[in-house]
Amino acid sequence: QGGLGARWVAFAGSTVMEQVRAVVPVCVFLAGFQILVLGQGLPNPGKVVGALTLAILGLALFTFGLLNGLMPIGERLGRQLPLALSLPSLLLVAGMLGIAVTLAEPALSVVKTAGSLIQQDQAPYLHYLLHDGQDLLVLAVAAGVGLSASLG
Repeated sequence: QGGLGARWVAFAGSTVMEQVRAVVPVCVFLAGFQILVLGQGLPNPGKVVGALTLAILGLALFTFGLLNGLMPIGERLGRQLPLALSLPSLLLVAGMLGIAVTLAEPALSVVKTAGSLIQQDQAPYLHYLLHDGQDLLVLAVAAGVGLSASLG
């Protein structure tokens, strides 16, 4: 069993290994594809390995923070909120939480990157949505998630 320190080390090791098992196969596939199919070597392999190591450690720390910081708060809130609020108030809070977590979602920043690849003459509506209407798109997604959270 060991003390608290030994348990933290075991948890940290298992969390890092979990991220290694998630990241390494994708990286091996991409490197293999680049080398075997595209016939290109890996540019600056030492830098790539260092950056991937940092990414794995960052993902492990992120997972640790979620499991030990955010999840206990969310679980407590999920148990106590229905006891403290009326149904309409609870639905309103659920909707607001849905909107908030959507606006905080880092994956929505990918929309900006995708938007830069769209040419206006090839797809004018999509270009507008991913350039000038980007904020409207994000708000529409957030409203949809908030509504879904409220309606169950």
